[in-house]
Amino acid sequence: MEVKLILFSSKECSRCLALKSKLKELALEFGALFEEVDIDENRELAAERMVFSAPVVVLEVDGRESARWAGIFPLFPIESLLRRISS
Repeated sequence: MEVKLILFSSKECSRCLALKSKLKELALEFGALFEEVDIDENRELAAERMVFSAPVVVLEVDGRESARWAGIFPLFPIESLLRRISS
């Protein structure tokens, strides 16, 4: 099973910088992949994924979106879901 955390971010997003390191740690801890997509440089991909602001975190399992968080959110739900998926 392939699990991936995708952070949709932008250079102007200070929250994105803080999230990036924490999400990388979670991905490493739970054996997930981590990817960052700059929504300003990848507008088409962001639009395809219905992402219009940053930050947005998408959790994919086997290439399918399983969960999404946007704006200001705690990391606990992401960690909890990763824990359930990996067990």
